[in-house]
Amino acid sequence: MKKILALIILITFVMVSGCKKDELPKESLNGTSWAAAYGDYTLWIHFTSDVAFLEFMGDETGNPCSTGVCYGTYSFANNRVDFLTHESTSPFDYAILEGDGSMLNLTYKSGYTRMFAKK
Repeated sequence: MKKILALIILITFVMVSGCKKDELPKESLNGTSWAAAYGDYTLWIHFTSDVAFLEFMGDETGNPCSTGVCYGTYSFANNRVDFLTHESTSPFDYAILEGDGSMLNLTYKSGYTRMFAKK
């Protein structure tokens, strides 16, 4: 019986330690950047802390193309982002982290959706 229990524990340990970090549930977006095509530009979201983010139009590498940087606050749990405040003419409502955590399916307050890729 002890050998079976030890074998089960060993198998569980090997299965958990063999997972890629990206496959584990996300606990924080702090420090991540996300991009989506927007005409000739790229729309960027940077999560600057566990509760704050900024959003702007930029080039493909993340350099701002205008002075219009918008700020806001958010909460994050169970792969869902709820945007609490967002000083923008097109404010965000919520977003769902999808797949292996590399895509963010964002819904605006207007109901429009846009897919962002993790950069």
